[in-house]
Amino acid sequence: MTAIIIDDDSINTSLLESLLKTYAKDVKVLATANDVDSGLQLILQHQPDILFLDIEIHNKNARDILQIIDTKAIQVILITAYEQYAVEMYAYNVSSYLLKPLEITKLVAAVKKVAELKSKNAATINFDALDTKFISITDKDEIKLLEIEKIVHIEAHGNYVNIIAPVVKNIPQAKPLKIMNNIYPKKCLYVCMHHTL
Repeated sequence: MTAIIIDDDSINTSLLESLLKTYAKDVKVLATANDVDSGLQLILQHQPDILFLDIEIHNKNARDILQIIDTKAIQVILITAYEQYAVEMYAYNVSSYLLKPLEITKLVAAVKKVAELKSKNAATINFDALDTKFISITDKDEIKLLEIEKIVHIEAHGNYVNIIAPVVKNIPQAKPLKIMNNIYPKKCLYVCMHHTL
C-alpha cells in the first residue's frame, strides 16, 4: 500500500516513517509534506492508499484537506496530540484517530484496518460496480472484463475458483465461490446454476 504523510513537525514525520518501515513493511511512503497546500498537491499527484494526517498544520486544519479529498478512495489515519477533535473528524469518514505519542500496536492495527477496507472495497468495485454483463478477472497481472454470457461454468477449488469460458483458458481466481456469490449474487448464482456442464 502507498502512503503520504502530512505533518508540520519534521520529527513526527521521521518517527512515523521509521515505525512504518519497521512494523508495517507493506506500506510504502511516497512523499511527505509539512503544509496543507503542498500536501494536497502530493495527494493529487500520487493518489495514495493511505493518508497519515496531522490535525493542526501551521495555521490550517485537517478539515481543509478532508473537505476536498475522497475519503472512500483514500483511507485517512489521523495522528494528533489533541483528543477534542475526535467526534468532528470521524464525521469526515476517517479510518482511524491516533493520539501522539504513537503507540505501535495502535498504529499497526490502524494499518491492518486500512488493508482490510481496501480489500473489501476492491472486491465491491470488481463485481458490484459492473452491474451489467461483465465480471472482472485477473489474468497474468492484468485485470480483464469477461462477458458473463460467455462463461460456461465456475468450478470451486478450495480458496480459488476456475472460470471456464471458450474465449479464455481456465483462469484461476483467488476468490472462494461463496465470496463471489456474496458480492455479486444474482450474476454468480446464474452462472453457477444455469451454465454448469
